[in-house]
Amino acid sequence: MYPPEFQERTEYKSQTDVCLRRAQDFVDMEMAALYGRIESLVVDLRTHNRLDRNAVCPFVQSLEEELEALYMLLFGTEFWKTTHLESSNSTRPYTFGVLNTLCGVIGDGVYNAVCPRRLPWDIEPDIAGAARYGME
Repeated sequence: MYPPEFQERTEYKSQTDVCLRRAQDFVDMEMAALYGRIESLVVDLRTHNRLDRNAVCPFVQSLEEELEALYMLLFGTEFWKTTHLESSNSTRPYTFGVLNTLCGVIGDGVYNAVCPRRLPWDIEPDIAGAARYGME
């Protein structure tokens, strides 16, 4: 899902390959910087609100549509409640700590705000209109 991953090439056969590798390196660098900023934000939130870094995160069960969408991204499924229960009740339960959960929810919020937006070069929804634009 993110960061976008280009196909790995061990040897560069063309200028296009070099450009793709550089683009991937740039995306990797920007994603690492963004993750660092999110981690800093979570540490600041924890310090300011005196949150216990080892505390287990409670998940709101009846929630608004926007928060539910974030939970779906965080757990990777629309059945996030089932996934959460299964992971909690397994023989090796996964504990959703406050810090990791905050990082995930903030990251999901950034992803929702940036990635689904339509870009100028996304012509799939109106290929005929895009073709006419070039012909006029």
